[in-house]
Amino acid sequence: MDMRVDKNEYAKAKKIVKALEKRGIEVEVVSLPVGDYYVPGSENSPGVIVERKTLLDLVNAIKEGRLMSQIVRLKESEEKAVLLLEGSFYEVEKFTKFPINALVAALRAIAVSWEIPVVGPLRKSMVPYFLENLAKSVRGKKKKFALRPSPPREWSVERKVLYIIEGFPGIGPSKSREILKRFGSLKRFVLASIEELASLPGIGRKTAAEIYEVINRRFGKEEE
Repeated sequence: MDMRVDKNEYAKAKKIVKALEKRGIEVEVVSLPVGDYYVPGSENSPGVIVERKTLLDLVNAIKEGRLMSQIVRLKESEEKAVLLLEGSFYEVEKFTKFPINALVAALRAIAVSWEIPVVGPLRKSMVPYFLENLAKSVRGKKKKFALRPSPPREWSVERKVLYIIEGFPGIGPSKSREILKRFGSLKRFVLASIEELASLPGIGRKTAAEIYEVINRRFGKEEE
């Protein structure tokens, strides 16, 4: 089980739970003593309670005097707590007469005075992504991010080759085109000598040596 969701939250936000389950997050619907979502901790990480509110919910909680008691309950919990906001300030301005500066002051107090992290406001569609990332990081399933994104599949082969060349030290979009024009292929580029690389306009021997080292550096076990 990766995450627990409060039964009242589930009744209001079934789409969020369904989106999490589609992403492989195992969710259990229970009655939580505090918060809307709870990610159990692991040996190396404490659990996390998430209180999800739309900005309109937050405004109503402030008006009705409920916010302070909710924040106190979050703070008194033995787990970490996060306030996850959904919506936009435009909605507050459009549908309420609540002053934005008072709302910002409340958020400042929550984040600074009460030391409860505030995330958002996020678009509704982004909420499951945050909860998924949180669940995976707390439960030891932290996603590994690529150092450099892969090129989109719909790109042409030439554009993909240029993108690869741009990843080398000191090479940008304009230089990558010059390199491809000079060598004619990615293979000929990676097989080039330092002298051949240094002869390219704007490269220089230092950058050429760096590129050559990146291409030819051996990693792992050396050949016997």
